[in-house]
Amino acid sequence: MLESSQRVENLVEVFRRRQVALSDPGPPGNAPMDVYRAGFFGQMLALWIRALIYTFPYNVVHFFRRLFLAASISVLVGAIFWNVRAGLDQEHVLDRLGFHYTLLGLCLWPLLLGDVTDVWREKSYVSRDINERLYNGIAYIISKLMYSLPTAAAIAAAYVFPAYSMTGLPQREETRNFGPYMGYTLLYLLTVRAVAMTSAWTFPTRQRAAAFLGLVVLVFCMSGGYAVHLMDLSLVTSWLQWVKAICGIVTDNHALALFGLHREWPAAQPILVVLAVHAVFVIASIVYIALKMRGPGASPDADKTR
Repeated sequence: MLESSQRVENLVEVFRRRQVALSDPGPPGNAPMDVYRAGFFGQMLALWIRALIYTFPYNVVHFFRRLFLAASISVLVGAIFWNVRAGLDQEHVLDRLGFHYTLLGLCLWPLLLGDVTDVWREKSYVSRDINERLYNGIAYIISKLMYSLPTAAAIAAAYVFPAYSMTGLPQREETRNFGPYMGYTLLYLLTVRAVAMTSAWTFPTRQRAAAFLGLVVLVFCMSGGYAVHLMDLSLVTSWLQWVKAICGIVTDNHALALFGLHREWPAAQPILVVLAVHAVFVIASIVYIALKMRGPGASPDADKTR
């Protein structure tokens, strides 16, 4: 036993002579800095970078696909209502109003369902990121509404402009009305898109979101008057077209008076109403995500630095 201990000591001594001596430890270094969570605007900037840069080129392909769909629908609607304002005959008045109902209430559904599907697909990933406290739900919804606004406006313009031009509604002597019409129509389409996104965020399934969206769009359409062509009434209800006979309609103002639309309203009143509806649904989306998608342990102490 003693001999074994001496052998071990000799081996240790040989190792010490051959091994380079260790240097003395240097001065103590600085500890790693505290990790701070990104603020509200920092989170929004990160979401902008993720949506505009990290998803390239898929975001561009998706945008042009939606743009082509909107333009195709617009051309089809314009072909159906081709040159509907050929002359000032009375039988064309209801066709003009039917064009607006078709464009703003019926044929926009493929685009709206696409918006609902896009939000529904990414909702699970957004919920996971919020639960992991990567960003705040309010920052997500505000940044999404902001960075998707230019593309949504371009898609809406591609949806409205071809059909409006093919119907012959913009006359040479009335070109000053083209700008207000396009602006108000784009505002309306962006508002309906906000309703679609709100329904997709609020309801757990796409079917329920689409049903709620259909109810809201129906209210929008009915607010503009009776949405049925008088010539398409059945035999039982055909007498309704003679309750107030159509006569003396030669201008746009006469057509509006036929449907009881007051033309003496302030020009800004319809715009303010649409903006108010838009703001209501945007605020509803923010409140829902702030309350329902907060993540575990969301408390004032949890947001402090680590």
